[in-house]
Amino acid sequence: KINSIFYLNKMKYGFKNSYNFNAENIVYLKALLLFYSKVPKILGGNMNLAFKYANELKMISEIEGFLAFAHLAEVNNNFKEAKEQYLNATNSFDIINQDCNNLSLVDINRRNLLYELSYGQIKFGFVSNNTICMLQFLESSYSLSDSFPKKWLYLRLAKAFYFLGELDNYESYINKAMLIDPEFIEVKSFLNNLGE
Repeated sequence: KINSIFYLNKMKYGFKNSYNFNAENIVYLKALLLFYSKVPKILGGNMNLAFKYANELKMISEIEGFLAFAHLAEVNNNFKEAKEQYLNATNSFDIINQDCNNLSLVDINRRNLLYELSYGQIKFGFVSNNTICMLQFLESSYSLSDSFPKKWLYLRLAKAFYFLGELDNYESYINKAMLIDPEFIEVKSFLNNLGE
């Protein structure tokens, strides 16, 4: 456990040094926000600092700010506020609201934005064809440099298709996820919750 504390401190100082070098870098701000919001207070977590970085994110990018505040609301078990922030993020994402083909314009460094948006849409029940569009774009352009495993992407696609009532596509993506990891606990949990 002492080693873990050492690495947490090392991680925190790495994020802070990167932030001090470039305070408007979205990746550094998000890393600091996640660190301070998820690490227990006794180990250096600090919700006031997390909110500070969320405000800075919102000044740089409105949509990133909405996603940051959605995350903080969830951490604080304020799910009504989280849903509202995810809706704000979805509504402010002009590229997809105009045309799914515009997703190729999304900066390679902001692919996680699509993944985060789809998370909120699925969790809070406002899945649409745009959700599918974002996830299938990530699937078709997936690379090993993406920060999310492909099996999770498949599970998210399965959930989205399930909520839209497209059961053939839902089953196809469940099978793809299970093909990668036959013991994928989250798929089994999802299926158990559905009563399958």
